[in-house]
Amino acid sequence: MSEISLQSFTPESNQITSSRSYKMKLILLAFSVISFAFTTSAQYKDSLKVYRKLTKSYQKSSDFVFIPSEVYSRGVSDYNPTVPGSVYLRSLSVKVDSFFIEKYEVSNRKYLEFVNDAISKDSILGRTYLPDTLVWRRESSYNEPYVDYYLRHPAYADYPVVGVSYNQATAFAEWYTSTFNSNPNRVFKQVLFRIPTESEWEVAFKGGQSYSFLPWGTNSTLDENGKPRAHFRVISQLTLHRDSVVINYTLGLKKRPIYISDGRTMSEEAQRFDISNVTLPVKALEPNGYGLYHMAGNVEEMVDAHYFRDSTTYSFSHDVNPEYDQPWGVVKGGSWDDPGYYLQYPVREFYDGRNFSSDQMGFRLVMEVLDF
Repeated sequence: MSEISLQSFTPESNQITSSRSYKMKLILLAFSVISFAFTTSAQYKDSLKVYRKLTKSYQKSSDFVFIPSEVYSRGVSDYNPTVPGSVYLRSLSVKVDSFFIEKYEVSNRKYLEFVNDAISKDSILGRTYLPDTLVWRRESSYNEPYVDYYLRHPAYADYPVVGVSYNQATAFAEWYTSTFNSNPNRVFKQVLFRIPTESEWEVAFKGGQSYSFLPWGTNSTLDENGKPRAHFRVISQLTLHRDSVVINYTLGLKKRPIYISDGRTMSEEAQRFDISNVTLPVKALEPNGYGLYHMAGNVEEMVDAHYFRDSTTYSFSHDVNPEYDQPWGVVKGGSWDDPGYYLQYPVREFYDGRNFSSDQMGFRLVMEVLDF
């Protein structure tokens, strides 16, 4: 019988074998991690290519524009002497993820498709989504033609829908989501349409411009030919200044006529331009750098930011308007019946409750892609 050597069983030899085994495991682990990283990176790149291709296809076939992710400066600096602290807000940097936003304000035509579909399914519920056409009725004006015809007459089909509340706008967004996701020929597998957040709306408003309070990268409301870029109540550059609005915390926001140098009022100045005294079609005037129409003027647009419920940014400590007591929602961009001051992106206006509506307030949708 041969003699068995005990050398291979010594502790030193066992330690060397264990060390080699440990190193081999580390090498295998590192190789696995690198392989996984390369695989994951390749899958991510492939997925990104697919998403970009679908995005281009969707933009060609829809009224929505892709807005890339951006970090932007929200609000204005404290030293700006023209800024009323209760309406403008302190500057801060905000990151906004990419999203899609509608080129146009939601029109009467598009909104009535929703209402008619809802009525066909449930006539009682569907009629609750009808806009309040009485918002056009005013004591000092004969607006009965708008009460009767603005919503349903074919001549106004492509005008922005007004008289809709936040609740009605969100119901429209839910219907639009369901309609899209049930379409067998849809571009994306699953999406969500909704009211934009305030930050999303502001990024879209700026149109890729960093330093302008207006959507066109300029501080002028007129183009190079002297024609208006926005539809608002008094067509003059002077109304961009805070002095065109009297802020009274007892009576709320009040508007007063401002006189230009030769004695004419702004309303007289407005008559120089062929501008309607109500809204304009959703495709009128000049778009911003992202191809979005009427981000300033025409109708003020609802955003998902609410007084006394938005405690992280743009919060207030003293800004209660006695007229509303507890203002609930926020609108941006100004309307056809506002002075130019309200066209500027940091300025907020507010409204009172989920069911509030007016002849100046409308909306547009954003879209999130949940699965592609």
